[in-house]
Amino acid sequence: MATRLESGPKAGREDPAGKKILSILSAEFPTQIREVRVHNVYTVDGLVEPGILDELARSALADPIIHDYAVGQALPGVFDWIVEVDFKPGVTDNEGRTATEALGLLLGTSPADTPHIYSGRQYRLRGDLTASQVHDLADAFLANTLINRIRVASKAECALGNPLEANPPVVHLNHAPRVDTYDLDQDDETLARMSREHVWALSVQEMHTILDHVDSDAFQARRHEKGLPAILTDVEMECLAQSWSEHCKHKIFSADITYTEEGKTVTLPGLFRSCI
Repeated sequence: MATRLESGPKAGREDPAGKKILSILSAEFPTQIREVRVHNVYTVDGLVEPGILDELARSALADPIIHDYAVGQALPGVFDWIVEVDFKPGVTDNEGRTATEALGLLLGTSPADTPHIYSGRQYRLRGDLTASQVHDLADAFLANTLINRIRVASKAECALGNPLEANPPVVHLNHAPRVDTYDLDQDDETLARMSREHVWALSVQEMHTILDHVDSDAFQARRHEKGLPAILTDVEMECLAQSWSEHCKHKIFSADITYTEEGKTVTLPGLFRSCI
């Protein structure tokens, strides 16, 4: 069972987030949009007592001075269209994770036993817009369709009920997960091909360094003790590729750089160490 929680600015109060969105949309729709109000939406994926959810919303998800909140129902308000944006299944949701931790503190449960919470944003629009225009502006200004889901509801649809029911973005696998292994004891051409095919972005030299470590007696003894195979798993290779990537390790900034200018050769011992 999933439950929705909403929090948003109290009626009659300024909504800075809404004004910011309005200023952006007004450039594209100069006379058609009169107001934007921004609400936070949280979906609790699990059975939790209403009293606990009320305390969660009051203490962690809303500021009682400037916000109203609602549990299991929509906050009242005047609007012509609602656009709701949340994350697609599997996308990192830091705000939802923090809300889940807060719920765990209230319940006294471990992370594994705490119902997961997913976060989203709700944009309430007042103006003369068609459904097509609302969908277009949502795609262009309110969401990143690579990582976000979008739902749109009109005032008329909301008057007939709540079309935006709780819909947790849960990952559903249609295959049985498996762990693959990779033997790096290969010639350089094969190692380079493996790196390209799996998008590891590791050089042949780096893969030789990994292999030397994996083949060491001490490392093999630890793997045997933990019940791991002698060669690396796909999970381990992905972790190494990520942590050794330019994005994480900054190999260019960390490397010694030698350059020649006006006949003079200078070596810098890594920009991180010498400059940054």
